[in-house]
Order: sequence, then structure tokens, then C-alpha cells
Amino acid sequence: MFVQVGCDDGSIKLFAVLSDRIQFERQLDRQKGRILSLSWHPSGTKIAAGSLDLIRVFDIKSGRAIQQIHVDRRLQESHTQKCVVWGVAFLSDGTIVSADSAGKVQFWDSEMGTLLSKHPVSKSAVLCVAASEGPDHIGSSCVSPCGTWIAYSTTSKFYLHRVQFSGDQISIKRVPDTPKQLRSAHCLLFSADSTRLFVASNRGCVHVLKLLKSGTCKFLHTLRPNSETTEAVYLLSASSDGRWLAAASGNREINIYSLEDAKLFEFSIADQEYTPWSRKVQQVGLHRDWLERDTPITHIAFNPRQASHILLHDTYMFCIVDKSLPLPKDTAILNNQVLLSQLSRAAQRTASHAFKICKKYQPLLFVDLLDEVSLVVVERSISDLKAQLPPPVYQKKFGT
Repeated sequence: MFVQVGCDDGSIKLFAVLSDRIQFERQLDRQKGRILSLSWHPSGTKIAAGSLDLIRVFDIKSGRAIQQIHVDRRLQESHTQKCVVWGVAFLSDGTIVSADSAGKVQFWDSEMGTLLSKHPVSKSAVLCVAASEGPDHIGSSCVSPCGTWIAYSTTSKFYLHRVQFSGDQISIKRVPDTPKQLRSAHCLLFSADSTRLFVASNRGCVHVLKLLKSGTCKFLHTLRPNSETTEAVYLLSASSDGRWLAAASGNREINIYSLEDAKLFEFSIADQEYTPWSRKVQQVGLHRDWLERDTPITHIAFNPRQASHILLHDTYMFCIVDKSLPLPKDTAILNNQVLLSQLSRAAQRTASHAFKICKKYQPLLFVDLLDEVSLVVVERSISDLKAQLPPPVYQKKFGT
């Protein structure tokens, strides 16, 4: 556990709390002005610091200030008087709540540094602010392939349940003594044979549990990346033979683990090198339209009946990459499905390339194989998303 200390000289010092003492660990980059309030992000990767007229966001890994927010002081009688940020609270969704000497409580977007809402609550200074993020929301969940295990996690606690069937009756029993290492999970995944559960933490590692027939679980080990990343793991994928696990973290790092000896491997899995198709992609390059996409791939799957097929999607398109077909040249049309449907079979074979793109479903939340012949596609309309959002906050930016 770490304790943060803000100082008058503009520095933030981190101390480790040990069983017998408090030990100084490091100091973040010193800034101009006193540090008057501090708050950890729940993931432990960032700190919000309140000062005079400013809120700064620090990245723990680099120790640097990555965002600077100027606090409005116009509610005070004197426009020349400094606005003291007496309290800050860093919420799990990235929102910063500030309390200041002008009697305001304000909500800020920590990524953009923009004001979300402003609330004058007192004619005197607001000296502190505290946030309760409850009731806890389920952040990740998973059902085992055999259908007898359910795992989910809130922002503060991990839960595992056993599903039992007796004729037409179904009962769900919580596993009482889950390992103490599992506080919360950013991502959960069961192995294909439902004997193991992979729990991705917010510190870059993956905990592995063994699921027992008795309805209990046993902690096996923790898979840790070779790098010193502290970013949370957001995506997990396990091979069907149970030998390999891929974990993608928030800093775009992908680690491949051997589940047989719990060691880390990079690059190729089977041969420890790039495959011939991968080398061809590196040599030829990808189509210009593909490289100019501005939305990240959110899921990748493989078809067990078609080893040459890679299934992937982002928010706006679903794509099948067929490695048996040639890569498209920049002069070719990348999204050519409509064109191919108008050609003869012979002409289709000539014009076909590796990328088959579908934009029928938008926005896409999830795409994966349900079985060897079925595909499940989850989409949600923009109108549904907008209906769940709060009304926009308009703030005059220019003029008096």
C-alpha cells in the first residue's frame, strides 16, 4: 500500500506502508505552487492534485503531470483573488470532482481537461469533498463453457458462483472463500474445458484459478509481464488446447503466456517466430484504407473449422481476414463485397482479396463464434446510447 503526501514546495512524495515502517519510495515531478489536495484514481495509475487555480493530473509510472486544468474563480467577490482547490476526488470513470474556496463543487473530464458541470453550493469555501461510487456496478463477467460457473467483478470485489442443475430446478451458490489476491477484475475468462479461470487485474498481471469439482476454487499462480507496466489488462484470449493465454493491457502491450509452465513468450507462439503470412504482411504492407482507420480493434477470434480465417471487429465494422487469399493492393477497393456480388464466379476469384468487411451492424459491441457454424453479433443503436447520457452542459467560452 502507498501513501501520497503533497508538499508546500510543489512536490508529491510516495511512501510505501510496510508492516514495521513507512518507507520513502519516490517523488513525482515538482510543480510550481503548493499542493493542497490529493486523490488517487481507483486503478492506482494516476493522481489528481489540487493547487492554487489549478488541478494537475500525474501519471504514476512516468511521474509527470499529464494534464493541467484551470479552475474558474469568477464566483468570488474579487477576480484577482486566488481560487484554492481544497479538495479533489478522482472517480473510476476518469471524472475529477473538485471543491474550492469560491464555494463551488465542479466535475471535470480528466482526459480532456474540460468542465463537465459546476455547482455553487456555498457562499463560503468548500474545504473537502468525498465520493462514494456505490452501489458497485459489475465491471466484468463471464460464464464457463460448461455452464456451471459464473464469475463477475465490481469495482471493489470479485465473485464466483456455482450453478447446479437438478431436474428442472436450477440453483446458484456463491463460492465462499475466493483467494485473497482477487479484489477486483478488469476482465474474466474461463478456459475452454472450464477447469481454469483467468482473472485480469488492474496492475498488468493475470491470476489463474483452478476450478474444482467440489464447487470450490484454488489459486494456482500469477502471470506477470516482463515489462514494468502497471496498466490494467482489458482483453484475454485462451487457445482451445489450453496451452496459451494472450493478455492485452491499456498501454497497447500484448503478452503471450505459456499456461503449462507459466512463462512469458513473445512473437510467434508455436515456432517462436513470425509466421510466413505475418512476414508477408510486414513485407507487402496493409491497404491504405485499413491503415487510415481511426477506431481500435476491440476483439479477435478464430474459426476452428477454418484455420486460415481471422475474425475481428471494431465499433463500425466486422471483418474476416482470409489468409489463403492475396493481400489487397492499394489500387484495389478494400470494402469490395458489393462489387464482388455483381461479378461472375470467375471474375470474383480474380478480384477477391483477404479482407471481407461487413458494415451492416453498428455500433458493434461484441462479435464471436457461438459454435463452429454460428456467429453471435451484439449491436446497440446510437439512439439507445444517447438516451442513457445526461443532457449536455453548455458553457460560454468567449466574450463577456
